[in-house]
Amino acid sequence: MARVTLLLGSGASLSAGMASTEEITQLVLSGQGVWRHTDERYYISETLPGYLPHPENVPLIVTFLSSLREIAVEYYGRPSGYQPSYEDLFYLARQVADCETQEYDNPAVLPLCQRLHFEYDKTLRAADALEPSYWDLARLADEACNYIADLASHRLTVPPTTTEYLTPLLNAFCERTCNKLVIATLNHDTVIETALQVIRVRYDDGFVDLDRTIARWEPVQLATGASLRLFKLHGSVDRHWVGRRGRGTENDFVARIAREADYRKLRLPDATELMVHSNRPLFLIGTHNKILRYSDEVFLSLFYRFSEALRDNTTLVVCGYGFRDKGINKVVVEWLQSGADRRLVIIHPEPERLRLRARGAIALRWDSWLERNQLELFSRTLEGVTRSDLEDIFTPSR
Repeated sequence: MARVTLLLGSGASLSAGMASTEEITQLVLSGQGVWRHTDERYYISETLPGYLPHPENVPLIVTFLSSLREIAVEYYGRPSGYQPSYEDLFYLARQVADCETQEYDNPAVLPLCQRLHFEYDKTLRAADALEPSYWDLARLADEACNYIADLASHRLTVPPTTTEYLTPLLNAFCERTCNKLVIATLNHDTVIETALQVIRVRYDDGFVDLDRTIARWEPVQLATGASLRLFKLHGSVDRHWVGRRGRGTENDFVARIAREADYRKLRLPDATELMVHSNRPLFLIGTHNKILRYSDEVFLSLFYRFSEALRDNTTLVVCGYGFRDKGINKVVVEWLQSGADRRLVIIHPEPERLRLRARGAIALRWDSWLERNQLELFSRTLEGVTRSDLEDIFTPSR
């Protein structure tokens, strides 16, 4: 049997009703119907509430992000046609916040911060007059990051409208590959979990159920768990840091919390009350800033197991991933070039367009991989993949 790892990106969730990168970016830049709650999170509703504790928040953030977008367009060049996404904007805002607070030393960002101070200091002083010592450039940049993360989370927390289109791929993957199966996904949504549950395939994602609505992160499960392991490399909308209510933080843990759970009434089996420490789910957003988080406790375990699984397998099937993550690309390139028997299979309706948009580590090696028969392309959407395609993907002749 073939030894295969399956890697999914956001494109694999679009047919399940998840918002596209472009749709989330448009929402972020418009701020339409967005307001900030007293819990410090940003929400979306058709009609804004009558009382807003910080009515200037959203318009100010939208204006700030529009400025960052212009800087990004200036960098990439207008003739290129590249449209900065919400993840590009998050990366820029994160750099500004980190520079202003000196969280990460980067003198090269200083001119950008100086430019933004010149552009926004007067506006920030006016906003600050409404609530003294609230606004400065660091807070504006940090709030912009929170705003983007909340809107992305809002759009990706919805239940999938369907997962039927994934069934042929998942069934073929489970039937035609060896016992130690691995699915890695860069998506924050829960589409793949739902799809596996629908076809009644058991999987291990590194969590141990405490009750019906909450599970505890136990990374050892990723090494010794079920025959199918699921690695959510960039986190998920249903994962949070939690702790025992009224206790210190020394016994906090990462939990997977079901969509239907009441976050105000979480309890352990012994009736100990839990509280969610973070207002935001544990997932990575942005571009190159993600790499700084890959060494965090949870993500380090996931990346190690992903790299380990690749070393043990000879085929990587990729669907829905645009090869824009430098950290993921590095792992894929090193694995593919470590042996002539390695095989990268890409399912994408427009492979040439994918190549042109991929980062250099992939794009510059593309043709040589094709020549060495290490890269195989299936010009299909997931819905368009045929039974014959699946045979070729999971039972290669060589």
